[in-house]
Amino acid sequence: MRNLQTGDVFALVRIINKAGIKEELKNKILEIEDIKNVNVDSFGYDILLLLIEKAAEPQIETEIYKFFSDIFEESADDIKKMDPIDFLNKALEVATLERWLAFFESAAKVTKPK
Repeated sequence: MRNLQTGDVFALVRIINKAGIKEELKNKILEIEDIKNVNVDSFGYDILLLLIEKAAEPQIETEIYKFFSDIFEESADDIKKMDPIDFLNKALEVATLERWLAFFESAAKVTKPK
């Protein structure tokens, strides 16, 4: 498994765009007033459920497998067959929810209307 790279952010943005959840995700991020007071678990589950709902579409599912296969350095087929708990643990090894939230909060500051 490798660390996240800048290119992974762009790959994730492409998935978000293809899934059509950009506005929903942006609204969730803009709701964050203070990263220190956000309920990470609740926010993470909201985003996860949003992605899972859209991942049911075959094209998005394939993109998600490819995204994680690059990061986990395993085949997309291996990712597809992975135990869900193992998958989640590996995903959290790469980046914690707090790290993702910090990134998204910074991005939201740039897009937040003045």
